Amino acid sequence: MRAEEALGAWRRGEATARRCVRLADRVRYGRAIATLLPALEHCASFDDLLAAYEDPPTALADAICAELPEGDILVRALVVDGAFWWRLRELVGKAARVAAE
Repeated sequence: MRAEEALGAWRRGEATARRCVRLADRVRYGRAIATLLPALEHCASFDDLLAAYEDPPTALADAICAELPEGDILVRALVVDGAFWWRLRELVGKAARVAAE
């Protein structure tokens, strides 16, 4: 996958999850993304994220989504893409702090 495609998918996934109509849905997506985020801590660069996106942690995302109460549904792709977007933002923030020192 090209970098532009991945960035677009991650940004759109996170934005879609963040813009859910119901507050409860936004909270559930935020929690699911935050729960999946540690699975991406090994990604220390954008290139690492791109490589990991070729085989994303979908089984873990499925498990996170399956823990929801009966009737609550999350779209796995939004959780996965949101986690990649959040991790990228962490890496950008870290790089900005290092550059400012």
